[in-house]
Amino acid sequence: MKQKKIVAMFLAVTLIFSGCGEQKTEENKATPLPTGAAKYREVDFYRITEEELVEYNGEPKTRFLQRDMTGRPALYVLEAGRDDTEKKYGQILEYALTGKGEWEMKVICSKSLTKRIKNEENAGISMKYIVRGDDGNLYGLLQFREQTDNGSERYRFSVFKFNEEKDSLEETRLQFTGEDGRTSEYTTSNTISNFRVLEDGTPVLMMDNSRQLHFDVESGTIRTQNNDVPIEMFEKNIGFGESEIIYYSSDKKIFEKRNLETMSAEGDFGEEIPEEKRGRDWYYDTHTEDWQMYVFNTYGLYRLGEVGKKTVLTPISGEGSFENMEGTVIYDMLVDSKEDVYLLVSRDAGQEEDSYETQGKFGVIRYSPR
Repeated sequence: MKQKKIVAMFLAVTLIFSGCGEQKTEENKATPLPTGAAKYREVDFYRITEEELVEYNGEPKTRFLQRDMTGRPALYVLEAGRDDTEKKYGQILEYALTGKGEWEMKVICSKSLTKRIKNEENAGISMKYIVRGDDGNLYGLLQFREQTDNGSERYRFSVFKFNEEKDSLEETRLQFTGEDGRTSEYTTSNTISNFRVLEDGTPVLMMDNSRQLHFDVESGTIRTQNNDVPIEMFEKNIGFGESEIIYYSSDKKIFEKRNLETMSAEGDFGEEIPEEKRGRDWYYDTHTEDWQMYVFNTYGLYRLGEVGKKTVLTPISGEGSFENMEGTVIYDMLVDSKEDVYLLVSRDAGQEEDSYETQGKFGVIRYSPR
């Protein structure tokens, strides 16, 4: 993993002297957590009430916290339907968090997306994944659902690259290989666990709880397919680096690192975190400009780095910084350039909601070490 930052961590060294004055070094001992890490505190909660982002029961329409073009925390959703004149339309809505703590809305690719999907059935269109690619562009994975003559369903998938400054888009129609070996844009599966676009524009899908697919960005055909993927990578959050994927293995009770292209194992790490704290849900954020990855759970925030050939997690939050989160569901996490932490969450609203007694509070919590 490339990094511009050098993580400073010293392995414990024990000097053992023999009768001849010989000196030996003991390596690879787990390093204790430093006590000087900053104590994070909640400084604000930015509630989201916009109906475009919230379901009627208070649940979010998106569970992914992204960045806008300037690096601000942002949420993206597809809005598709019919306007007041009953004409079909489609557009991407961006809600970005301003420095004043307000949600600023922007419409993206309304004309071009409307033109593309106007002949598709609205009921069969969905876009769960709208992500900022490693190349800095905004991408969406659009799913088309169709009913076949025998009553079953089949699916098509397209990757859209949105031009946020101009109302235009580029589409890559994904091609799948069936059991008969033939290539088709149709598949009977719609189980997508993760979607990523790499720095060279390569779309990557994790699907069917079994395989990882890299697609050619020009033709949409499968470039590489890996079927030997641990099931835990589909059941848990995963972190994408420049050339690797990391995840926490509940079976081994340790973090594992795998090659992004081949899925081959590249070692494990995380012994410095107490075992009883490792079982909590983990979240990941990567700054693609320097490939610094952050790893978070309610026990703490860490920088991922390399010391020689060893992968290490350096804590940057003090003990107890994120412990008081009872009744909070975390969906996603983002770390800004100042290492403030943003958590996309739903909170239990209790009895204070007049219209919906059980409705939760959907929004973003910001934690700061200052």
